Amino acid sequence: MRYLTKITCFLMMLVSGTIFADNAQFTIKVLDEAGNAVSDAKVLINVPNMTGWGWEGKGKDYIHSTDNNGICAVQIEYKGYAGFIVSKDSYYKTIGNILLKKSSGLIQGWESLTIEVVLKKIGNMVPMYAKREHGKLPPTGAEYGYDLTKGDWVAPYGKGETADFIFKFEGSRREEPGTTRFPEVYFDYTLTLAFSNPDDGIQSVLAPPPAGGQSIGNVQNNSELRLAHEAPDVGYEKFLKLRTLREKGKSSYDNTRLDQNYYFRVRTKRDDKGNIISALYGKISGNFEFGMGYVDFVYYLNPDPSSRSLEWDGKNNLLNLKKHSINRPPRN
Repeated sequence: MRYLTKITCFLMMLVSGTIFADNAQFTIKVLDEAGNAVSDAKVLINVPNMTGWGWEGKGKDYIHSTDNNGICAVQIEYKGYAGFIVSKDSYYKTIGNILLKKSSGLIQGWESLTIEVVLKKIGNMVPMYAKREHGKLPPTGAEYGYDLTKGDWVAPYGKGETADFIFKFEGSRREEPGTTRFPEVYFDYTLTLAFSNPDDGIQSVLAPPPAGGQSIGNVQNNSELRLAHEAPDVGYEKFLKLRTLREKGKSSYDNTRLDQNYYFRVRTKRDDKGNIISALYGKISGNFEFGMGYVDFVYYLNPDPSSRSLEWDGKNNLLNLKKHSINRPPRN
């Protein structure tokens, strides 16, 4: 009888989950870009300090390091979203977040998670023209140039001199009474990007949104250097067209994406044999956002016509924007 009683108590503890310590457990595995384990990487886990209905203070940090296999086992008494930063000298940091939650099975243990983190080696960091442009569009249907080295529109819309990008916006917008006190908004917007130089162009590349943005699944992590170390030397298109549409009684259309980014090449010069002898390479971080009267985008441009490096040093912005200016983007 005593034996059966012990079994019954044990089963009750399994069902209730009280037999397990209330600690989240997960593993972070750190690799380099070649897939090799990175040892002695610092792993900082931050959990928010939640009190009552709000957030209090900066939270609590847990600091670990990876072993010879690039493994770091973490156990913390916490449930919910936690942030993490993985770093090592001579590498770009990787920043992310993770949702720690218990499994939905009969035995309420913690979900088993292994997070694979890639640390990118720091290569050739250079000063760049870098800006978060919040631009006001000219009238619908007009073409207008943007000078990347001036960070401004070409005359008559600004003080730019060279039309590196040529934008054209076309669109319409209307409002109709809705079922609530707010009107229904319908629109059809198209943004096209072309180039004045026939050898210039743009190339699409997909990459997860920056950490802190919209997560994909329960885990999100991104390197400080989200895209490649260098821009490609081939594969550029002369034209980009983006469209977003919402019409009454029809399915919405949108060919913009949260994970969309671009490489670009401008001011390209060739020799008499057709070989490229100089060009300025850069990247667009994220997609172009646009609507009636505006276009927003973030760009980085390498000023060296003999280099394809896309690694901005994060310090020397050739546009001389203030460090905390809303137009100064992060190193990306």
